[in-house]
Amino acid sequence: MTALHRRSFIRHAARLAAAATLAPQLIPLARAAESCADPASEALRVSMNYVPVAADPAQSCLSCAFFAADGARPACGDCQIMSGPVDAAAHCDSWSPKA
Repeated sequence: MTALHRRSFIRHAARLAAAATLAPQLIPLARAAESCADPASEALRVSMNYVPVAADPAQSCLSCAFFAADGARPACGDCQIMSGPVDAAAHCDSWSPKA
């Protein structure tokens, strides 16, 4: 085994500290990329009690009259009420069954 030199140890510790500092900032960005929701409509989503996963799967956006599926992204779609993209598994107070 080779001994870890002091300079090498300090260099590795600095890299680890930098990664630990940046990680909390990068995780929300990664989650936002996974989500279909548009951050610009956050106030509307809050007022409609939008949740990314419906408590009752039968009342998810996928089965809502205001939802139109997105062929390019199967987990996403467009909502007439939210005026933009939503998660197919989500739910809000404006949910209405398809006719």
